[in-house]
Amino acid sequence: MITKEILEKEIDYCKHTGLFTRNGKEAGHKSRYIRISIKGKTYSAHRLAWLYIYGYMPDYKKDLMIDHINQDKHDNRICNLRVIDRCGNAQNSKIYITNKSGVKGVSFLKRDKTWRSFIHEKNKQIYLGSSKDFFEAVCKRKSAENKIFI
Repeated sequence: MITKEILEKEIDYCKHTGLFTRNGKEAGHKSRYIRISIKGKTYSAHRLAWLYIYGYMPDYKKDLMIDHINQDKHDNRICNLRVIDRCGNAQNSKIYITNKSGVKGVSFLKRDKTWRSFIHEKNKQIYLGSSKDFFEAVCKRKSAENKIFI
């Protein structure tokens, strides 16, 4: 397991830019996340940034993770990172490309010609109801978000 002390000896981090450097050159490689190798093991840059500043990494076993607030997985500025549970992280995800409504948790049922609203809480999908009116379906979803996530 990597420690803050080992990390600080191996690499430099700028909290204002979110960039890691090694010997004056930008470190890591971009894929879905920026990945950086240290002492033969590869880590996600956002997790290393958290360790570098706060001295620990959140425990996956307790369902805690580091979330990119602006949803840009390559923006590792410390002000863009937060510890959040799995449910909150999912709530901050982008809308799937298959989503036709443009609103998370709202979909159109062709056979009934209605808008269906739903939300996920603690790995369970909760059905919020159907409506002929799109705005009403969105309001159901937003109301549920306010009750569950705020």
